[in-house]
Amino acid sequence: MNIEKKIQNFVIKNFVILSILFLGLIFRIIYILHLYGSVFYSEPILDAKIYYIWAHQFIKGKIIYPYAFFLSPFYAYFLGLFILFFPNSLVIPRILNIILDLSVCLLIFLIGKKVFSRKVGLLASFIYAFYKPAIFYTAFILPTTLITFLITLFVYLIIIIEKKSLSHYFLLGIISGLMVLSFSKILIFIPFVIIYFFIERVRNKKSGIIVKKSLLLVTFFLLGLCVIISLATIHNFIAEESMEQSSKESIFTESQNNLILINSSTGYDFYIGNNERADGTFKIVDNPFYTGDPRGKQIAENILEQKLNSAKLRSFWQLKSSLWITEHPIKFVFLLLKKVLVFFHFREVPYIYSYEIKHDAPILWIPLFGFVVIAPFAILGILLNKKDVKENWLFSFLIISILLIAVIFYVCDWLRLFAIPILLLYASYTFFDFFRVYKEKGYQKFFGRLIFLLLIFVVIIFHTFWFPYNLNRDKSTYHYTLGLIYEKEHNFRLAESHYKMALTFENDNDILVYSLSNLYNKEGKSELAIKYIKFAIQLNPKSLLYKQEFLDLLIKAKEAKK
Repeated sequence: MNIEKKIQNFVIKNFVILSILFLGLIFRIIYILHLYGSVFYSEPILDAKIYYIWAHQFIKGKIIYPYAFFLSPFYAYFLGLFILFFPNSLVIPRILNIILDLSVCLLIFLIGKKVFSRKVGLLASFIYAFYKPAIFYTAFILPTTLITFLITLFVYLIIIIEKKSLSHYFLLGIISGLMVLSFSKILIFIPFVIIYFFIERVRNKKSGIIVKKSLLLVTFFLLGLCVIISLATIHNFIAEESMEQSSKESIFTESQNNLILINSSTGYDFYIGNNERADGTFKIVDNPFYTGDPRGKQIAENILEQKLNSAKLRSFWQLKSSLWITEHPIKFVFLLLKKVLVFFHFREVPYIYSYEIKHDAPILWIPLFGFVVIAPFAILGILLNKKDVKENWLFSFLIISILLIAVIFYVCDWLRLFAIPILLLYASYTFFDFFRVYKEKGYQKFFGRLIFLLLIFVVIIFHTFWFPYNLNRDKSTYHYTLGLIYEKEHNFRLAESHYKMALTFENDNDILVYSLSNLYNKEGKSELAIKYIKFAIQLNPKSLLYKQEFLDLLIKAKEAKK
């Protein structure tokens, strides 16, 4: 009876947050059910396919990958643990995503309650429960939801870790290590966290003892972090040792660093975001084989005419990008500024899957919360809380870190999602601050803030329409993805239809044109294959691969006529 009473009191006391979590759960279940009969549900592609296969290899006992990790590894092993008993189930990854996403929702409430107020936490949690990108990614076998969870959990643990023991900081380091193994680029956040530790401990204390204590705490934190990261580093060393080494005639020196700390994708990702055809977003260039060669290994080895290990492959793409930056420094600076603008674009920039998936999941047609609503309130909240909240440093460091990742590499929807939990807290604070100021009859402050809020909103909307971002990218990505799926299923008629539809939205995309040429080649339609590879060369005349493909198709056509 006593236990029943405690449960009853708990439910009454936490009725609102429990209701938010329940509504978020129902919405996500309906969304997954809408997609259940769709090819988007049954056919993982690109990164999703890699992670799904990787997880299955893990449960079969294949712990060491054939080469150094290309993608961040933790999600594959995490997923493998849960599909161990249901190896062929596609529903398990979705269930995991829903649980993790609702956990983010709860963590937002707990952070808001701790740092701001209970009502701020509740509002932020409610918005996240119906935040479109968060819901969107629960349907896919991708680490996006796990990364969001781990980053939010990490921030929450930092907030509550005050005056804890050395073992707590070691545990915090372990959590940070899992976060980094899920998304290696977030490693850029760690130096900021260390700075935050010192800021908090010496804010009002200048004793040398405090500094020594802080150093000890940071040491244990870094020890926990290094223990986890070293697992990936050791794996990469073992995997690369078994690979065939590149030839001695190389553009790389023998003294060059061959160590892959976590994963090797940073080189190719850097090139994707920084090249003569980059537009600040995730946009595959110079790799028409991306679906079968996401590392860009085939491209690099064809250009250099030699075998490359993972470290040299990473260096190749970094060097290729660096050469362009050196030759075009002014264009590079403008590209960096463009990325900042795209980061605050009110539209979501698709990565692999497109938000046009609403045609398959009608529930996404419902108007949900989006960045354009959150951003103005969040920016004003950051300015209003400059002195009020001691965690401002931590929150600001996280937002800056994610923005830096976008500027260094590229902008896409899932990257911005990692900052949303914190931005929602600031946005919710701003919302209630308006009521506070109005209630206190501070009309001058109220209208001043309202004008500033509207100004931020206008700037975001204005730069969105002024900035030359292809608004048809979402539709193009949707049809291109369907084309890839149907081609994989050998349904060439539907694949052709969707590739052509994608081209109607992005007729200057040489990857789309090459995909059609490649499809026609598979079907034995040599004339159409040649026609489209010539078109691809017109769009990207510097591509040696397209020219080689053109020659191969001509030779094949001549042999067929004999």
